[in-house]
Amino acid sequence: MKGYLIDQNGTEYELPKLLSWDVCHGLGESCDFFELCCVYDSGMLAALESATKFRGKNGNDTVFYGVVDEYIISIDDKGSTVSINGRSLAAVLMDNEVSGSTYYSISKD
Repeated sequence: MKGYLIDQNGTEYELPKLLSWDVCHGLGESCDFFELCCVYDSGMLAALESATKFRGKNGNDTVFYGVVDEYIISIDDKGSTVSINGRSLAAVLMDNEVSGSTYYSISKD
């Protein structure tokens, strides 16, 4: 699988070869999600900071398309990696369908 980060203007950035990846389509989860890890270099930072979407492709087929929730850069004596995860577009719809909550605080006055 090849991974691509997409910014709000639709510009795609191809990620380096993935070290690990996981795509979950349903299987009892409330929504589809992805997790991946690849080698990190400082030239990727701008693409990571501006990424709003992710596309995973196997050959010419898109196997996952969704929103980027977060990324974590790890640096240790073995090198630098970045982990990226997110959810499907259906998850965004689910977020919008949840009713708003009200926060209550109990205090002694």
